[in-house]
Amino acid sequence: MRWVLPIALLAAPLSASGQALSVDSTEFRRANDDIDPEDTQQTEGDPRRVDEVDGINLNECERSENWHYEVTTSGYSGNTLFVYTGSNCSDQASRDSTGEDCKVIERITLGTNSSELHEIDLGANEIANIDGEDCEALDDNLRVWFLVLSAEGDETPIASASSPTASDIRVLTVPPAAPSNLTTGAGESRAEVDWEGAVEGEHYYVACSPQPGAQVSPSATEPTADAEGQEVCSGAAPTTGFEAGATFDRRWRCDQPSDETLFADGLAAQSATVDGLENEAQYHFAAVAVDDVGNPSVLSEIACATPRPVEDFFEAYRRAGGRGGGGICGVTPGARAPDGAAAAIVLGLAALLSRRRR
Repeated sequence: MRWVLPIALLAAPLSASGQALSVDSTEFRRANDDIDPEDTQQTEGDPRRVDEVDGINLNECERSENWHYEVTTSGYSGNTLFVYTGSNCSDQASRDSTGEDCKVIERITLGTNSSELHEIDLGANEIANIDGEDCEALDDNLRVWFLVLSAEGDETPIASASSPTASDIRVLTVPPAAPSNLTTGAGESRAEVDWEGAVEGEHYYVACSPQPGAQVSPSATEPTADAEGQEVCSGAAPTTGFEAGATFDRRWRCDQPSDETLFADGLAAQSATVDGLENEAQYHFAAVAVDDVGNPSVLSEIACATPRPVEDFFEAYRRAGGRGGGGICGVTPGARAPDGAAAAIVLGLAALLSRRRR
């Protein structure tokens, strides 16, 4: 989910002409220019513009991602610019609620200059934590408010602006539940992974162990299946910590070569095909649900699949003892008649072709 914000957020002056308060979002950037390689929980790269703000998730709150605002004031000499976070901080009752509804983050005394630019950096945890608690279990909708007041207890602001203007910042630090009922199917150099989505899931990642393209050795034993036909994992995943209920590590994503794009997108997307796998090697898979602000779930249950070469008819015919070349009608000089198994394959195919011609 994305909330689109206007380029400039303006508040109409409430007093004499020449007074103005504006919040310019044109150059708004979050602080981290790229995904931090040491931060294995970060699910999206930066920078993201203000018109792509999707809220504050647990990881962004805990590492206090920086939010940068450029606020311009003019004509408010001797007053104070207050920066609040809360649901409706233009209301005095909310501002007087001792932090339950609104919290003062910053105070700036306004000078005598006709126009002043204030560059304000706020940490995501400052914005999100109205009650001053830690980042766990937050579930709020709020905005950042910029109020010009002559004194903190004033009932009516001289001027006010909020960011965003028409919607709230979604603060959600409770991760979604993990997907359930994971199943796999194997093909040639690929695997199909299916799952049941989580209620809070906005999109999903598929995690692999080992990664597609990694050097792997063929499995030492033939894979077996349970009563429902699902392949049984022959042992623990080769990646340390890759197990059901584990904290998601984005380095486990199957789509690493695709430059951090989503592997599956949308609540209806509850399956994915993983390509680039080595035949005859067993792979472990898990699904991860991601909510609308980027909180990942823990890993789902683990399911395994062993890709195998797909055998066409002629390969099966030759493996069964057939000596024909080039096709089912080919004849090799001096070849003996096919044995019983190969003959059965030929007769079966002939019957199938006969039915199709009718």
